[in-house]
Amino acid sequence: MQVPVLRGQLLCRLPCCAFGLPVETTPRRGREHSLHCRVAKANALPSSGHPTVDAAIALLEQRQSTARAIAASLDDAGLDLVATGFLDNHLAVARYLRDASSAAA
Repeated sequence: MQVPVLRGQLLCRLPCCAFGLPVETTPRRGREHSLHCRVAKANALPSSGHPTVDAAIALLEQRQSTARAIAASLDDAGLDLVATGFLDNHLAVARYLRDASSAAA
């Protein structure tokens, strides 16, 4: 919470948090916050109800970029890094699936 770049990543703009509630109280409101996050993510999916592989890749790339910014900020602050290798793995699988489906078509 002392690293400004990281604090900005923790702020939530969903209805559960957007009305002046401090980010430190989010864990106490975990269920409500989680539900709002899931609903917002579901609403962001394509209207067909099934996200495309390209949409998944775009989302993973965005999260990978955010994770890199967080890792750099943690490193600059001399704090322990968080594991982000799983994002690289998920992105590699999504790209493999996209390429495999393109080759099959």
